[in-house]
Amino acid sequence: AKTFAKAILHNSERLSVMVADLIDLSRIEYGDLKLNIKKIDLIIFMNDFIISMKSLTKKKEIDIIFKPSDYNFVKADPQALERIMNNLVDNAFKYSEKGSTIEISTIRDHQHVRVSVSDTGVGVADEDQEHIFDRFYRTASARASDNKGSGLGLAIVKNLTNSLNGEVGVESKDCSGSIFWFTLPIN
Repeated sequence: AKTFAKAILHNSERLSVMVADLIDLSRIEYGDLKLNIKKIDLIIFMNDFIISMKSLTKKKEIDIIFKPSDYNFVKADPQALERIMNNLVDNAFKYSEKGSTIEISTIRDHQHVRVSVSDTGVGVADEDQEHIFDRFYRTASARASDNKGSGLGLAIVKNLTNSLNGEVGVESKDCSGSIFWFTLPIN
């Protein structure tokens, strides 16, 4: 009975998270999510974010480094930006080997700052890249691995980024890591 109760609890918690993600995704898609757009200094934001991830980094002995550009002031909602970063860095952790490094970097173009999260994990196959931001989409390697997920995290990243007037994308080669990136308007 104890084993079954643990399994029921675990699966109900996963279901609860999935339902909450679906509700959030629907609110974002239909414009019901109220954004509080502010000027954000990405250097301060990312340094605080990396500190908040310390317990996760210790578990898998993965380092997070931040390489900012010379201009890092954007217009964004701090909570939405944190959710985007949590999803991207969590995925980088899931698919990176113990002892590796995740790099967060920024670069400015004309009207945007591009934030990139790169890892040395398994990568995303070419045929999966066009669908990776779709709702419920999981790659074959993700389905075959022990990594749990609903396929909603990157859909949330895409929709939040679009709500912040940015774009999102991935650059990856199978078995050689990935660079997930998104843009935010400069302040």
